[in-house]
Amino acid sequence: MSTYYDILGISQLAGINEVKRAFRRLAKLYHPDKNPGEKELFARILKAYETLVDPALRSAYDRKLSYQQHQNTSGQNTKSKTWTFEEKELRRRKYYEEHIKKFEKARPTYSRPESPKSTYNEFKHILFATPLAVALLLLVIHLAESPDKKINKTTHKIIGQKPNKKTRKDFSSPFSSIFGPEKTDLNSELSVVLSNEMGLDVVFCLFKKDKFVKSVFLQKDSLVHLRQIQSGKYTARLAIGEDFDPEKSLLKGKVKGGFAGDVFFYFTKSSFTLDADRKLSLGRDLYKSLVQVDEQVFFETKQ
Repeated sequence: MSTYYDILGISQLAGINEVKRAFRRLAKLYHPDKNPGEKELFARILKAYETLVDPALRSAYDRKLSYQQHQNTSGQNTKSKTWTFEEKELRRRKYYEEHIKKFEKARPTYSRPESPKSTYNEFKHILFATPLAVALLLLVIHLAESPDKKINKTTHKIIGQKPNKKTRKDFSSPFSSIFGPEKTDLNSELSVVLSNEMGLDVVFCLFKKDKFVKSVFLQKDSLVHLRQIQSGKYTARLAIGEDFDPEKSLLKGKVKGGFAGDVFFYFTKSSFTLDADRKLSLGRDLYKSLVQVDEQVFFETKQ
């Protein structure tokens, strides 16, 4: 008796891909559209393919095949009826139809109860209740606040607390004690924005033809505006350090204001033009256009 493996012409160890290739090869030869007289052979080929390509059916078929081979080799009586997989399945289904199915009770179908529909009145209560709850919460917070910590709305300061002068960073015109008063042009609308991106605090001093114009303090990562200055060519001097202290003195007490830590002094190598509103970025790449000088040279003034 030929097995499914014999019908497809493959070994019992063949993989699924090999089973598919063998079926396609035989289908081209024995398909009823090409060979109408080979319908029975093609049916066996198709049955063999459907069994071997399915892992579960193939496993059951291999067990049955192994059992049959064992029976043949042991010389036992082979005249007894050997049920095939299909016959067992048909008998099982027939028994189920005759003895079990007709006694089964119809299962009640479950219907999901409908959720009650929300009415307009429920939403109306929610809309009115929410603002009332928020108002009550704000009233409780206000009453629980300590009286000595109430804020004065006019000054925006805590009553009884003095401002800390050491935290003030808007020092006006540093180094003016040696460079002299600032020079502004009230008729000029020229405005320049300085951006400190050097990672340290900077005192920026602006000069025009060696004459002092303005000086400003820029904390790191901050901006400042230079307003009412004339257009033209300028040079700059930069003092760079950490934690500017207006009470510290430099140049043996001649200069008011200095940095708490180390300070470095620079001149711009060449002049630059200010003739329109613009932004000057004091970044790390600015060091390329600066020349370092000592403290004495930085504070030199020409009358």
